[in-house]
Amino acid sequence: MTPGLRLLLTHRFDYAGLFPPARLELQPALIEYLEHQRSADAWMLGQFVCPARLLAEVPPEQPPPVTVVGTSGKDEAEFRQNLLIDAKQIESYQERSGGLVGGYEVRLPGALSDRVFKLIRETLGPGLGIFCEAPPTPELVERVLLPLRDSGCQLGYKLRCGGLDPAGFPSIEQVASVLLACRDLDVSLKLTAGLHHPLRNFDRGLQTPMHGFVNILMASLLARARGLGFGEITEVLTSNQAGDFHWSEVGCGWREHRVSLGEVREIGSGISAIGSCSFTEPRDDLRALGWW
Repeated sequence: MTPGLRLLLTHRFDYAGLFPPARLELQPALIEYLEHQRSADAWMLGQFVCPARLLAEVPPEQPPPVTVVGTSGKDEAEFRQNLLIDAKQIESYQERSGGLVGGYEVRLPGALSDRVFKLIRETLGPGLGIFCEAPPTPELVERVLLPLRDSGCQLGYKLRCGGLDPAGFPSIEQVASVLLACRDLDVSLKLTAGLHHPLRNFDRGLQTPMHGFVNILMASLLARARGLGFGEITEVLTSNQAGDFHWSEVGCGWREHRVSLGEVREIGSGISAIGSCSFTEPRDDLRALGWW
């Protein structure tokens, strides 16, 4: 694999085998994560994605680094109650096993006020990479991204890129708008669901187009490093030809746009991690493209 692609993918995939469509039980998911952690491909592996309610069941002998999926709530009151419970479960997990908790991600309640962001900040404190999930509606910037930016503790946004039916997949235009808004507001981004394949493709089972993780990483990188606008970003996101993407010893790029390794290190893609219930599918697809 060329240094350009390797740099974009290093520790990028959080393993979410507990979640659909894999839906493994805790023990098999932990075994699979630890196997990947011991493999030659561990450089691409991020954290183990674990619901807060299951932290107490993680064996303390060999705790993985985890990012915790919070419980959320249908309204602000229930959200607050569940957040406090989640915080206690995280504290107990750390005390019991000495395990590293590197992140917390949670779906925001539908009825949303700035108090929610303050509550997250005060309850969880510094040190955690916190990502708040909300649908990419036209009100996203005003209701979610601006409060995240102004929170004072670097809260990030979590974008769900797929689901179990076509309705769960955001449009190209929605993804492009999120990438540009996060760039303009300097809000970090985590991606989850539907990103098993490097390039945009059509899923025959679901009868819907699926986003490619390389498309999104490259689009976000070029938005930040080269100032690409909405039209070009949508082109990067729809590109399904391997030949459009360039990887070399000195950098990477898409069509005529190039970014050096130094720029990738300095600027980054703005995407913290990609949650995926499979680690082998992304890796095997990269090999099939001849990129590994």
